[in-house]
Amino acid sequence: MIHSKGHPSLSFDRQRYTFQPSTYSRQFWGYVMESPVLSFNADGELVEKLDQLALATDQDRQYHLQRALARYVETESWYLRAIQEGIADADAGRLIDLETVKAKWIARANNRTD
Repeated sequence: MIHSKGHPSLSFDRQRYTFQPSTYSRQFWGYVMESPVLSFNADGELVEKLDQLALATDQDRQYHLQRALARYVETESWYLRAIQEGIADADAGRLIDLETVKAKWIARANNRTD
């Protein structure tokens, strides 16, 4: 078990890094907020890098994990929405033939300045 000096939240077992499923309560501007606690395993090397980031930024793991998860979920959600929109367009008959798409990309490539 490793404990980072001055950061009691920065401890982990090198073989298995987990959050136990429960509800996490904290006060935020005088309100008690409860949020679910996620559980997962992470590679020890990744956890060490996370700890280094946490120490360097004076933030805890939770801060960085929440930011990373929010970015990931937003990206994946955008991708799923785009697929659903494409399927809806196809179902409605709003399609573009392959030759038109090819011509568009060839024209774009020919107009590149780099």
